[in-house]
Amino acid sequence: MSRNLLCNCNIKSQTLDTEFRTLVSFGKNLVIDEQLIKFAGRIFFLQYNPAKPAKRGILVRACVDTFTNFILSMDLYAASQTVPKGETKTLDVIKRLIDFPKQPNCTLFCDNYYGTIDVVEYIKSIGHEQVGTFRPSRLGKELSQNLEKLQLNQVVQYPVFKEVKLKKTTKEKLKVVTNQQQAQLKDQQQKHINTIMYIQKQVRIK
Repeated sequence: MSRNLLCNCNIKSQTLDTEFRTLVSFGKNLVIDEQLIKFAGRIFFLQYNPAKPAKRGILVRACVDTFTNFILSMDLYAASQTVPKGETKTLDVIKRLIDFPKQPNCTLFCDNYYGTIDVVEYIKSIGHEQVGTFRPSRLGKELSQNLEKLQLNQVVQYPVFKEVKLKKTTKEKLKVVTNQQQAQLKDQQQKHINTIMYIQKQVRIK
């Protein structure tokens, strides 16, 4: 029963995804995030996340236009999914979500789930930019070690990233500014922002 339901969900989500890609035009600022759709039935791919309003439901990842809030593409998470050899799960999700007609110079805003080197390199290779938070453990040994030498508001250059900057919040954590703020900032700067990486890291002020 659950397998049949998964098949039906996949067919419907793929149909919607095709319609979104065909009918919806999108701007330069896009957000990739997930949503837990409330569902109380018995299925094997039911997800539980106490941090979400729905708590239990079907997990859907989507690429959304920041200005219109229209969904451009979506992907249904169904527990174990086949990932192409040599790719990470994160990169596989990104490739499915931004597989729409090519529009250069888009800026994709993502949380730290998509903050990996391979994702950044792929997004750059297809002519887009990425803004988001990154975990030091995902940045490779050399870059992670160099983070200890950075001071607050110090900007340095790295081959993969245009700009690395530590930003302190009131809770003494490094955190990216909200997607809406970044979108407004980009519009003010006439649609051009360099790829910025904010490292999510504890900071102590002496």
